[in-house]
This record gives sequence, C-alpha cells and structure tokens, in this order.
Amino acid sequence: MARSDDWRNLKTYPLRLCVSWSDGYFATTLPAVTEAGFGQTLAEAVNRAGEMLCHLFGAPSKLAHELTMQLELDADATRGLRFGT
Repeated sequence: MARSDDWRNLKTYPLRLCVSWSDGYFATTLPAVTEAGFGQTLAEAVNRAGEMLCHLFGAPSKLAHELTMQLELDADATRGLRFGT
C-alpha cells in the first residue's frame, strides 16, 4: 500500500492495529510501523493512531476518522479495558 504512493488507499483497506496497555496508557501500533498512538482511553489511542497514519502517508488529518480499523488487543490491553488497572 505504501509503495503505491497514494494515501487514498488508506480508506480502501481495513487497517489492523495491535493494542497493548501499560502504566495506564493504551498503545496502538500497525505491524511493520514503528510509530504508535497513545492514550489513556482506547478511543484516544485509536484516534491518535489514525492521525499518525495520515501524517505518515501525507493524507489530510480529517481522513483519520474515516479509516476502517480492526483492533487486536493483547492480554494486558484487555485487562486495561475491562478493569482499568
């Protein structure tokens, strides 16, 4: 997708984000991308990941809310979501 040099592909394909949790923060990453989105809530972390991806691909930041994302939570993220501890 990145090789196509066309940020419009961001809206075409679902993006699979891996989610972890530590010290009260969620972290969302896209496999093979070293940058991450962080937030105290899952929604905040996912939104920041979308904004980060738009920035990386040179897409308008308003596109972030239109991206289709699939989340894969690790065990710590699941505990953080359920219990906030």
